[in-house]
Amino acid sequence: MTANKKLNIVNNHGESIVGILETKSAIDAGRQQPRIILISHGVLGHKDYLFFRLLAEELPFSSFRFDFRGNGESDGKAGYAHMKEDADDIATVAAHFEKEGYEVYGIIGHSRGAVACLKYASSCKKPIPHVINCSGRYKMNDNQIYKNRPEIGASLDKHGYFDWSVKQRDRITNIKVTREDVDKFTSWDNSYGNEKYTTYHLCFDCAWYQRQYCSCLQCRHVRQCDSQPHAGLTSRSRSQL
Repeated sequence: MTANKKLNIVNNHGESIVGILETKSAIDAGRQQPRIILISHGVLGHKDYLFFRLLAEELPFSSFRFDFRGNGESDGKAGYAHMKEDADDIATVAAHFEKEGYEVYGIIGHSRGAVACLKYASSCKKPIPHVINCSGRYKMNDNQIYKNRPEIGASLDKHGYFDWSVKQRDRITNIKVTREDVDKFTSWDNSYGNEKYTTYHLCFDCAWYQRQYCSCLQCRHVRQCDSQPHAGLTSRSRSQL
């Protein structure tokens, strides 16, 4: 039996992190300790973004999908380079469920959420059994602003910032992105990956990112799923996860 419950978990800044706990009571009943999977969205996403709701339904584990601070229903302010802040929110959520008696059996992250998952996992004293990276980048220093959005690059050069206007669920979010924010993003280092993971799953929209992770991360086991579009997973790859 599956049951859904909305939870509010307060982070270390007093901000409410909102998410959906999807419990699989029949599955958990057969275990000494219930297991939970944490699902993390990408930049300016939300807990029901893309394939997350369907993935939560199909997983053979209880799961918690949530909005990072400043996104969806959660408190706080969204940011262009909030990788560390996102990782801190994952730590807050994980600590909550461990206190409730769960084993954090895996973390699934999409895009920037995958980067945050790796950062969190690398800080854990006890290894996370499964870390799943869906379309997360390894090298962040290939600044694509000038290539993909030359008008934004021009504003950054002229004014030292650009206005980032993005449709975020049911509202328009406007964020002032400074040169400092861009430098923070492009200088982010993912090389802290280590051998503590039991399994590191990779699902990528870009083969180049996949090769970077496979060559740079020293994991006990790397399992590569099918190549994917950035904004989705096929039913086959959901089953592979």
